[in-house]
Amino acid sequence: MNRTFLTASAVLRVLGLTTACGGGSDAGEGTSSTGPIKVWLSNNPEEIAWGEAMVKEWNAEHSDQKITAQEIPAGGGQLLFDPKRPTEILARMNYPWLEPSTFEDQHGLVSNVTFVGGPVHLEGTWFAHYGQSDSTLGAATYKVGATYPGLV
Repeated sequence: MNRTFLTASAVLRVLGLTTACGGGSDAGEGTSSTGPIKVWLSNNPEEIAWGEAMVKEWNAEHSDQKITAQEIPAGGGQLLFDPKRPTEILARMNYPWLEPSTFEDQHGLVSNVTFVGGPVHLEGTWFAHYGQSDSTLGAATYKVGATYPGLV
């Protein structure tokens, strides 16, 4: 079975497209689920304040779908899914694979934030371009087959 890793932002774009394409004669006939929802907030004061307000507002209006928020450094995450069923998440990372670590990542218009774009594969290397604290751009790379000590 083929399985594909994508950044969370890419998957959310795909999910947004599938959600936006609803309608037609079979609208509402799909499966539905409710339950607890966990969201991550980056560790900058602006996002924390906004996120806590959104969680409070949502929870006040949706007693069957409570949201809890956890503060983490803003960075890239990964989801694992089957390309034949892209709305069903099989696994996700419990920590960001890219988080603010350089001076540029930690100091800027919105400090301690990395916004990752979609990965690009070129000649055996994956490149992930990302914004650094809303001020500069960077690129993280991974050479296919390389291992990194300390990562499990």
